[in-house]
Amino acid sequence: MNKKTIITALLALVAVEGSSKIYKTIKSPESFCYNTNNDELKVREIVMTDTATTVQFAIDYKEGKNYFRIVKGSYLADEEGKHYPLRSAEGIELDKWISTAEDGKKNFTMHFEPMPKTVNVIDFIEGDVQQAFMVLGIHDKKTKLRIPTPQEISAANPYTVPADWFRTDSITIYGHIEDYDTCKFAFKSMYCDCIDVFDEDQEREIVFDISPDGSFETKFRASYPVQSILKQKYPDGVLTYEDGTPTIKDLHIPFFAYPGDVIDITVKRNEQGDFDCIYKSEGIKCKKDRCYFLSSSSSDVSRWLKQVENVNRITMPLLYAGANIYLNKDNSKFSDIVSKADTIWQKQMYYISFLNRNYHLTPFEMQLALAYAQVNFGNALFQCADMVREKFSEYVKNPKGEWDFHVKDSTEWKSICDFNNYKLLQNIDFNNPLLTTGDVFPIFLIRMHQSYPISSALEKYQLPKNPQDEKFEYIQQLHKMLGSSDKTLFEQLCLYRDFSNIINYWQVQTPETTEERYNMYMSHITHPYIRKKAQQLYLSMTKK
Repeated sequence: MNKKTIITALLALVAVEGSSKIYKTIKSPESFCYNTNNDELKVREIVMTDTATTVQFAIDYKEGKNYFRIVKGSYLADEEGKHYPLRSAEGIELDKWISTAEDGKKNFTMHFEPMPKTVNVIDFIEGDVQQAFMVLGIHDKKTKLRIPTPQEISAANPYTVPADWFRTDSITIYGHIEDYDTCKFAFKSMYCDCIDVFDEDQEREIVFDISPDGSFETKFRASYPVQSILKQKYPDGVLTYEDGTPTIKDLHIPFFAYPGDVIDITVKRNEQGDFDCIYKSEGIKCKKDRCYFLSSSSSDVSRWLKQVENVNRITMPLLYAGANIYLNKDNSKFSDIVSKADTIWQKQMYYISFLNRNYHLTPFEMQLALAYAQVNFGNALFQCADMVREKFSEYVKNPKGEWDFHVKDSTEWKSICDFNNYKLLQNIDFNNPLLTTGDVFPIFLIRMHQSYPISSALEKYQLPKNPQDEKFEYIQQLHKMLGSSDKTLFEQLCLYRDFSNIINYWQVQTPETTEERYNMYMSHITHPYIRKKAQQLYLSMTKK
């Protein structure tokens, strides 16, 4: 191309740009919600014209040089969920893993289809890929975002819980990984965290092998619907990255199943090299001399299952705040975590509402997402309290050789034992059976049952000889945490856990009081399924 041609092309480009009418420029816009652990992707500026919407991005990895990818399927979305696809980009090559500078920074620009001048809030989504970047709620400083409450989200997505939500049966999962190669994939087995709060005998981590042809299967008992993830189990010492380029992808297979379901999943790579999960929605699966009707449970909620990991990522900054205290990385206190928790809660609610308008989830998917986000948040807050406790307390050996609990910072100890610092949890509907579905729910239940405010209050309480009064005090403290004096489902699950933990002690230490104490628990447990499980446990223990 000669000099005259170049000049002509440049003049043409200037003429085209000059013809664009700029009707809004947002410098240093605010972004409300990220799905990255440390908010690495930032928006520097947005220019809205009648021919394009141009966004200047900056990526900043605090740990230094890193690798990232932006796919050509990226798009912007407005408040109504309408998409504006990516047209071109400058400063990066799309669909390629590229590196930042040594300081972990890189700037680039992306041009999207034009958005109407009436748009005030913008979401950026890096296409339909695993671990896609998302920067949500981008707006100028004058715009005020509206964050929906969980009650509003629930009311907008009516759903009736099936009468047999709680029932005992097995869940069977069959699957096949296309083009599976043991050398290429570097793992030969997978596992699943599928804890059942009513089944103490079942292994917490269910491990199963992958056959050389890529097929796998696993089976476990369940007392209620389960939402979890099958993950690869790497042998010790296996690296999944080389020179910054992923060579072995993390294999996460999310699923949802009711007790009695048989699920069939095919795992295959897409054009980006990520794993896609395809859930068979109907048909028959035959193994040896038996055939099973396949369930559509996972297929019915597949859009939500693709977004589960993003809920976890939104909560991660809260866990990092707790870890920073534990590792002496800053001088933050638990009160700082509580302040941060309020923002994280709002981000979770904003993200759940975003799912509805962007992916058009069914009412049931929305209810699952809302329940999962709430349990995930509550568990993260309790986990932060655990880290603060570890930091500001210790066990000291006394002259008798016994270990005594010692508080190193009484102010911080009072803070993690203060009911007021957990008031955000009272936004959760603790009577909602859908809370039980997520794989983190059993851990959340344990942490609530043993929470510091409750245990600290009971230590100050002079336990009477009357078991009824003793349990009444526990229930009173639990009501303070839950923010309700009703016999909620969650309260009864806590009481069942308390009962299952202590009945063996009664049998050994005070067998003459076992029946009285059992009747006392049963007077508070009204849920039919939980009563049934408590009765079965009582009979199995007293017959020994």
